[in-house]
Amino acid sequence: MKKAIFGIVALTLLLASCNKSSSSSNSWTFKGTTYNTTTCANVVGVLEAVTTNGTVSVVFYNNGPTVNTTYTVGANGNPGSTSQVGVTLTVGTNNPVYYSSTGGNGSNQSVQVSVSSTGKLTATGSGIMLSNNTNPSDSATVSLNITQQ
Repeated sequence: MKKAIFGIVALTLLLASCNKSSSSSNSWTFKGTTYNTTTCANVVGVLEAVTTNGTVSVVFYNNGPTVNTTYTVGANGNPGSTSQVGVTLTVGTNNPVYYSSTGGNGSNQSVQVSVSSTGKLTATGSGIMLSNNTNPSDSATVSLNITQQ
């Protein structure tokens, strides 16, 4: 009987740890803070990950990819061509601050997008330079690993 109870407890802990790791991978990090997404959707060519205190968006030139693709990051939060994505970010709820990708400031920054067999998107990237839309001297990098739900 003790072995059966131990087996059930071990299985429960294993399943719980798998759930925790998969949910924590749907997040983004900005200025040393990691934001775990509550929702992530692809709406009209924008993959948008929402948290309780902000939003990060990957903006596609058209409606988004149908195959795995690596994009360079465009300036001003906008893609300039089909080979680029823009990245935008909002932090705060009462007085939100808006940031946009800078285009890498001369370096080739990229976002990798994979498409699942069901058509859902996952976007990953790190070291993507963003600048405050109203105070350009306020800039920092964002890392993201977001998956459409």
